[in-house]
Amino acid sequence: MRILFDSKAFERPGGGIYEYAVQLVRGLHAIGEVELFAQIEAAKLPETLKGMVTPLGNFRFRGWRGWGLEGIHAEWLCRKHKIDIYHSLYYIPKPRTRIPFVAFCHDFTWERYPEQFPNSKNGIDYLKKKSLQNADRVLCNSNSTANDCLTFLNRKQGVLVTNLGYDEKFRCISTDNGVSVQEKFKLKRPYWVFTGARYGYKNFDRLLKAFEFTNLAESYDLVCIGYHDYVSHNEKEGWAKDRESQPSYLRLLGYVSDQERIRILQSAFALAYPSEFEGFGIPVIEALASGVPVLCSNTSSLPEVGGDAAVYVDPHDVEDIRRGLSEVSAWTPEEREPIVKQGRVQATQFSWKRCAEETYSVYEHLLSKP
Repeated sequence: MRILFDSKAFERPGGGIYEYAVQLVRGLHAIGEVELFAQIEAAKLPETLKGMVTPLGNFRFRGWRGWGLEGIHAEWLCRKHKIDIYHSLYYIPKPRTRIPFVAFCHDFTWERYPEQFPNSKNGIDYLKKKSLQNADRVLCNSNSTANDCLTFLNRKQGVLVTNLGYDEKFRCISTDNGVSVQEKFKLKRPYWVFTGARYGYKNFDRLLKAFEFTNLAESYDLVCIGYHDYVSHNEKEGWAKDRESQPSYLRLLGYVSDQERIRILQSAFALAYPSEFEGFGIPVIEALASGVPVLCSNTSSLPEVGGDAAVYVDPHDVEDIRRGLSEVSAWTPEEREPIVKQGRVQATQFSWKRCAEETYSVYEHLLSKP
């Protein structure tokens, strides 16, 4: 079985889209019944995937033209390399070939928050819709995203859920080789952690207000990892211009290595993730697997991921976020222990191995059709 992937998901390290692409390839390679190809230059293929995927090169155009040309390029590659299935990881339109076409749907943030994604209106939104509408199968990362396919695409048939997973290293007790993350990043106080982008619907500004209203800043820091270029309104208009105005309890660490990210999360007091909307919510499942309590929103996919193991808040209500922060902070060690155990159990419902196996089953089904 020969599978061809598009390139976009591999080209920007960090975030759930990249993590899905990398982990899916690893999982399919482990199954051993597939040959994997990607429309990407060898130099841009992630180091961890070399030897698993054959890079076939690609057009180098920015914006929606690049999306469209990649679909045209895929037609030629599918014929030349006798590809059995074309799997679009990031909204490339269906090639004009007879082979099955699978498209993965990450979320509908462009559609729900168009004012936050003005660039999606330059043709990319059209290509996304075309990709998902014309796919033989649409794979979604959660039931929430699958329901949105009906809402925004009026499509239910051929829409399947293949939940995402987490790196098993989050379940292990990591040890520092030499300098600890506390020493390296000068984390001298207990801290809550926030991971990922901080702009718009990620709701970071409301989290800061709630954090200050609870007086948590007197005892805890708020540590942020990842994405220096996708920041909140307050950060963009304030701290980025005048670092003296940045709250003293706020620690912006930026990108860190995978091992550092695991250690930072495992050493946290709790995860704060009151995002207004998510397609899945990988940070939530990573925290639960790490034995770290989770505060997250009661919207979109997050209740699916957190189950009964998270504390939920209304992301639009600063007072409710404050209430959740206070509740978690007030737990005694005896109250915290069963919640941590419940979180670890909840995390076992998700794995990248299962995601890859379910995806492979979709491939098999499509190829078995007359």
